Amino acid sequence: MSTTTSKRRRSVVANKGMISYLKSLNRPVYMDLVRILKRKLNVAIPESIKDLSFYDDLGMVDWEMQLLVLYVENHFGISLSDSDVKGIKNVSQMVTLVSQRLRSAIN
Repeated sequence: MSTTTSKRRRSVVANKGMISYLKSLNRPVYMDLVRILKRKLNVAIPESIKDLSFYDDLGMVDWEMQLLVLYVENHFGISLSDSDVKGIKNVSQMVTLVSQRLRSAIN
């Protein structure tokens, strides 16, 4: 078996594993994001956070946003570019971006 074929098989297996992992999640992406905000950054989270601004409503500063991005990347196994993150102002936008990256990872 060639190295290329072996790499392709591992990639397919990894993708199948990722698909089954994503299907097994019974909670939306934003619940994981809330958990990261609470546990890792000690951000006080109100009941509904979807439309809250990271900076104005949650009181985060730039270094906390950078740390959040690192935690999100590690948690979900995705990469977010600086240009992608630059436009993120609220929780809903982050959830949308993470969901898009997860969908593109399994396609």
